[in-house]
Amino acid sequence: MVSMIFQQSLYEPKQFEWGRHRHAELIKNECGSKCELIDYVDAFWNKTMNQFQYFDSNGFSYFTTGAHLSAHGLEYVRPIYTDICARL
Repeated sequence: MVSMIFQQSLYEPKQFEWGRHRHAELIKNECGSKCELIDYVDAFWNKTMNQFQYFDSNGFSYFTTGAHLSAHGLEYVRPIYTDICARL
């Protein structure tokens, strides 16, 4: 419960959703089928709290702001990009 209150007090969850929607529309309208959106929801969604997870269990932030990944966040999503590169 404390973690949820802490996260909600620092970040506005809707900011991420707005950015996600904006990027999805840009990709659809500008790139069409040539581009694919890399979605981080599965990586950062906390099923226990039923919300987006901005911090790890030690309190380190995955984001510098509500929409930009920190160095810690980039390391967290590295396997996503490793997998993409392996499929090229």
